Amino acid sequence: MRRLFILAMAGAGLAAATPAAAAVTIVGPTATTSSCTAFSFSIADSACAGGYTGNLLQGTLQDPGLAALQAFGYTGTGTYLASIGSISGTTLDFGTMLTGMTLIGFHYGAAGSGTEATSFFLFNAGSGTQTITVAGRAGTNSPFGLSNAALFSTGGAVPEPATWALMLLGFAGIGLAMRRRRRPLLAQVS
Repeated sequence: MRRLFILAMAGAGLAAATPAAAAVTIVGPTATTSSCTAFSFSIADSACAGGYTGNLLQGTLQDPGLAALQAFGYTGTGTYLASIGSISGTTLDFGTMLTGMTLIGFHYGAAGSGTEATSFFLFNAGSGTQTITVAGRAGTNSPFGLSNAALFSTGGAVPEPATWALMLLGFAGIGLAMRRRRRPLLAQVS
C-alpha cells in the first residue's frame, strides 16, 4: 500500500511538471475540407471536428454536424444555447459567460482559401471568459471569412493533470493488487 502511495505522489508530481500538449485532436466524421488546423484562437482549443461543406448552422443541426458533436461526447439534440447570426470582425460573443469545456460551431466562407464550410471546436474556457477571438486562419487575411456561430455547451468540468495521473495510478494499483490476490488461488487449484 505504501508503494502505491509513493507511486501516486510521484505520478502527480510528474503530471504537474509536464506542460500540456498544444496539439488539437481531430474527431468526428471525415471532413470535406481540412480546416481544424487552419484556425488559431485567443484561448486553447483541444479538439476539432470540421471542414464540413456548407453552412450546417441553419435551422436544425443535422449530420454530419450532429455526429461531429457526438464525437465530442455531446448528448444533446443539436439545439443551440446561443447563436450569433452575423459575425462582424473576429470576436465571438454569445452574451453569456463561457466556463470549462465549451463546444462551439462556426461557419466561414472561402476568404481566399477554399470552399465555405462549418467546423466545431472544443475549448477550455477555464474559470470564465465572455468572448473567444479568432486570432488567425491559415491562408487568409482578417476577418477570416467568418459568417455565423453557435454555442452548444459550456461549463463542463476540466480535470487537473494531477487528478488524471492519480486516477490512472489508482487503477493500476487496483489491477496490481487484484492480480497478486489471484495468483495464490490459481496455485491452489492446479
